[in-house]
Amino acid sequence: MTEYIAVRLDRGQDLRKEIKRIVKEHHIEAGFIATAVGCLQKLHIRLAEVNGANPRLLRENENFEVTSLTGTLSLDGVHIHIGIADSKGNALGGHLLDGCEVYYYVELVIAAIKQRKFNRIWHAPPLDSEDEGTFEPDHKESNSEGEEGDADDCCRRQPKKPKIDEKI
Repeated sequence: MTEYIAVRLDRGQDLRKEIKRIVKEHHIEAGFIATAVGCLQKLHIRLAEVNGANPRLLRENENFEVTSLTGTLSLDGVHIHIGIADSKGNALGGHLLDGCEVYYYVELVIAAIKQRKFNRIWHAPPLDSEDEGTFEPDHKESNSEGEEGDADDCCRRQPKKPKIDEKI
């Protein structure tokens, strides 16, 4: 069963800190961001690494539209990516860090998956100050026949080949 939590964040609230607060307040052990829309007045993201170089952090104090927000959530930690557009329509995205401040508002829907738990395995030493660790979902997944099995096995299973004209 999945429970949905819809919230409106207002001017000045920190997007990532508020998501972490909601996860803690609702005791979300396995969740994800279902959707989000709104705008920010401050941006703080980590950009993708280039050729194993140190990650670039981007801080901007201007208005951005939130075009995408996706991530996995648990009490062990959150891992969130954001896509934004500036006033000229230029798109940019990266790893969401603390310091992304809401401008007018952000409408956010979080999905909490009941009876599941996501774990994070932390790197030692951390990759950087914002290391989100490695995601490890629980291993109680059911296959197409309704049997429980190891999640890794589910990924390796050969898909059932459909018969000709069989709907998939």
